[in-house]
Amino acid sequence: MLQYEIAPNSRGFTPNREGQWSIRDKRLATGATLGSWSVLAFGGKQELPIDAIKTFIRELINTCQQIGMVS
Repeated sequence: MLQYEIAPNSRGFTPNREGQWSIRDKRLATGATLGSWSVLAFGGKQELPIDAIKTFIRELINTCQQIGMVS
């Protein structure tokens, strides 16, 4: 189980069977500024086209901003 503080109280949640969880529709009680971050894509161009990676990064940035993080 993962736990983090979300407004207005603290909650936990369990990742699904693939080890994934969603932070959509959640908000951090205290946002943070990320000085730097990276994304690693393991796979070839066939498996991970650059457009799919760019879309993922855009969605990651949007979601982080929505929950109170600043990139």
